[in-house]
Amino acid sequence: MKVVYCAYGAAKYADQLAQSVRSLKAWHPEARIVVWSSADFTQNLWNLPVEVVVSPVAERPSDWHDPLMKLRAIADQAAQAEPFLYLDTDTFIAGPLDEAWKLLSDYDCLGVHSPIPDQRGFLVLPPAPGLTRPDPAVFPEWNGGVLFFSGRDGAQRIARNWLVWQEKMIPGGGDQWTLAQALWSSGARLHALPNTWNCRLPASPSVYGAVKILHDDHPDLASVSEIINQEQRLRRIVRDGETYVLAHDLTDGRRCF
Repeated sequence: MKVVYCAYGAAKYADQLAQSVRSLKAWHPEARIVVWSSADFTQNLWNLPVEVVVSPVAERPSDWHDPLMKLRAIADQAAQAEPFLYLDTDTFIAGPLDEAWKLLSDYDCLGVHSPIPDQRGFLVLPPAPGLTRPDPAVFPEWNGGVLFFSGRDGAQRIARNWLVWQEKMIPGGGDQWTLAQALWSSGARLHALPNTWNCRLPASPSVYGAVKILHDDHPDLASVSEIINQEQRLRRIVRDGETYVLAHDLTDGRRCF
């Protein structure tokens, strides 16, 4: 299993990366981990079991992150024609990933719907010029922090198109709406995983079953994982101070399927 990260910038991203890598290796010690990074950030990576790729282009200053840095990393790895899992640094692996990985034999790209399916709309921005994908109400956007790519042409088209759209430098938004356009125009075989595979904790999600991947800027996702996965029934994850708690299912045993 090949896993790709993009890490650079402030020291907190090195801490996030270390937490995520440790959690990944706990479940998949055989994983080959590639970190796309900037030259000055590599000093934070020497003690991690990772391969480092230094970006030929420095990141752009930003109050969040540089989407182009991330998408160059993904496009570079996709061009190598082998399957990989891309993870944001603020992720935590809470269970084995084999079942999703196996689906790459049938699908070009796996991801999870974003809690906010219309990034530009949420930011009160107009639709970007040139978009051809359907309205997010019927073609919701995926979160770009957990993405499985096959090594086939369809996956390579997604990665290339995503970068091309981001390089248009259309003002506003992040990289989620450009991913949606890339998915739509790729003609690739897509599969949406349940939110347990990219559990965006700040959205207070309702989940059922074991959460496989947590996603949040939190210094101790291991303890959060224990809280979330102490049971498997339908539950809602709610922020409580510096941690999270479970709000139990209020269906009172009634079927909701």
